Order: sequence, then structure tokens, then C-alpha cells
Amino acid sequence: MEINISDGQILGQRSEQQDSRINLQLQNGDYRLYVLADGMGGQIGGALASKEVIKGIVNYFENQSISEAPLVDLNNAVQEANSRITEILRDQPHMNGMGTTVIALLHEKESNNYWFVSVGDSPLYKWSHETGLARVNANHAYYEELLKEVEQGILSQEKADNHEQRHAITSALMGKNIELIDSQSGTLIEGEILLIASDGVQTLDDGLNGEIDSLLKSSVDDLDTMVSGILKAVEEKKNPYQDNTTLILVKPFTALVENDASGKKVNTSLISDEKPQQKKLTKRNVIAILIFVLLIMGVALFYLNPVKELFASVYSTVTDQSSQVLEESSSQNLEVQEASAEDTRLENRELELTPTQTEPETSSEPQGEENDSLNKVQVPDNSTEQ
Repeated sequence: MEINISDGQILGQRSEQQDSRINLQLQNGDYRLYVLADGMGGQIGGALASKEVIKGIVNYFENQSISEAPLVDLNNAVQEANSRITEILRDQPHMNGMGTTVIALLHEKESNNYWFVSVGDSPLYKWSHETGLARVNANHAYYEELLKEVEQGILSQEKADNHEQRHAITSALMGKNIELIDSQSGTLIEGEILLIASDGVQTLDDGLNGEIDSLLKSSVDDLDTMVSGILKAVEEKKNPYQDNTTLILVKPFTALVENDASGKKVNTSLISDEKPQQKKLTKRNVIAILIFVLLIMGVALFYLNPVKELFASVYSTVTDQSSQVLEESSSQNLEVQEASAEDTRLENRELELTPTQTEPETSSEPQGEENDSLNKVQVPDNSTEQ
């Protein structure tokens, strides 16, 4: 598996680590999610707030697939995370005032596109040898308001740089309405690095050709070396008020093109040694399935009796028609049979009436009597002649 990330953090001069961070793969490695939350220093529950926000965002993406609008997904995740703080404050009102900044960034492996949502003053930078270091996200701090006054000639740059409220946050996740949310997208190309940080890193000069830029340029393009070099430089400042400092450095996924056995080019950066993770049957999925089943049952119950009656009516009609057809057919067969029998009787009668040629009948009278009759005719009467 390709490693394109390095991270680290230091405690600084704080008694408690209020920064939280996480990076994890989503959707079988197609995306990677990076989240950094900086609990508001000096505020009660800063550490708890940053941890709960991290949990809320991770929980959202574990139960929701990334859509075709990743910025919408990120905004929804941040709102869900903010609601976790609302629930804590409802149960523990003495924690009122707890809050945290957040940067949540999605990075797609295939395209190297990225999307992020940020709230608060935690910085997100993009760096390369050619362009140097430049902040990408908005700074939700009162200092930005002071700079507007400087541009308008209302305030001098010196007064703005030394204003006691310059570090005050103008937007954060505090369980209430989120005043400002910065949502952007971009593409990370070869040679570029994204640097997600808490504001403790700004002990170093983050301007063009500043200390952070110089440290990155002098590195050997190894992410681990970059992270350790920056954190070491922060510690060497020995700032007595040094805040917690957390870094996440991200480089693009490389597209290593090789030939397989058939000579076909294969993008090996998209081949992972990790076994595909089976999707979890989440609560939302279970609820959706139950709702679908209930809808099907409702429709079935609504239409069951009418359909049953319809089938019964059709069956009765078809049965009656079939019976009628069978009766007519039987009657016709009977008539045919009777006509055939009548013809047979007539033929037999004709045969009885027709004479048959036979030999002449022999007389039953004795032969002698016939001779006597003939003799009587032939003998003349002697008495007449006399």
C-alpha cells in the first residue's frame, strides 16, 4: 500500500493536549479522510470537544457512502459533529463554552482531487518547490477583521499585529449555529504537498520564503523528515506560551504505470494489498430496509382484497363460459350421434326391401299330377263326333 501521509504533534507549554487528529481509508481505499480539530485553548472542555468532533465526522462517513458531491458530505459531517457537542451541553450545562476548530479533507486516490471544509483559525497550506507555501483556507480569526480596517485606513498595520484580540476565533464548533464555514476543492499534482495544521505551527513564519517554506525546501522530499523538522523548529523557539502543535502532511498518490504479462499498461498505484472490506450493515441501512418492508406490506394489504375479488370474479366468469361451451359441445355431439344412428337404420331398411336373385322354385306338387293335366287338354272328346 502506498504511503502518502505523515503526521505528528507536540504538547508545547500546555498542560493538556487539546489537538485531535485522524486519517483513515474510506470505501476500500478509494478515498482517504484527514481530520484535525484544535480544542479552543483556555476554554473548558477543549480536549473533549476536539475528540467528539473527530468521532462525529468519522461516524458520519462510516454510515454514509461518499456521494457525487463530497463538499455536501463534508458539510453534513461537520454539522453532525457539531450536534454531538450540543448533546453534551444539554446533559452537562456546566461545560458551556467548550468548542473546537476543525479541518476535514477528503482525498480521492484515482484522480488526486480533494475537497475540504474548515471552521476556525487552523491553517491549511499548499506547498511546492516552484510556488512555495501559501494558505488555502479562510482564517476565521478577528485578525482578518483588523486587516480589513487596515485596508480602509482605519487602523495601522502595527496596531493590527499587536491587537490583544487578534487571535480571537470568529467561528468554531460549539454546539450552536456555525457562523462561518469555508468549503473548497482542488487537485493535488505531482510535487505538491498539503499541510494541515493547528495554529501552534504559526510560531514559525508561514509567509512566502518564511521559516516553514525554507524548512520544506531544504528537506529531501520525505514527509517524515518534513514533519519532524517543522516540529523541532517550533520547539527550538522556546516560546513560553507555546500552544499544542499538530501537523498532517499529504502528497498526491502516484500513478506508476507498468506493463503486465500481456503487455497491457496497468496503473499500479490503484492496486492495494489490503483485502476489500465488507460494508457494514449500519443502523441507517437497517432502518431503510425496515421502512421499505413496511411500505411493501402496506401496499399489499391495501390492494389484497380488491385483487382477490377481481380474480374471483374473473374466475367465475371464465368458469361459467367454459361450462356453457362444454354443454353446447355435448349437445352438438349428441345430435350428430343421433343423426348418424338414423342414417344407419335407413340404410338397413333399404337393404331389406331390395330383392335378391335366386334359383327358380321347384313345384311342391307331384310330377304325375302335372302330366295328368296336360293329358286332359290333349285328348279329344269322342262323344261330340258321334
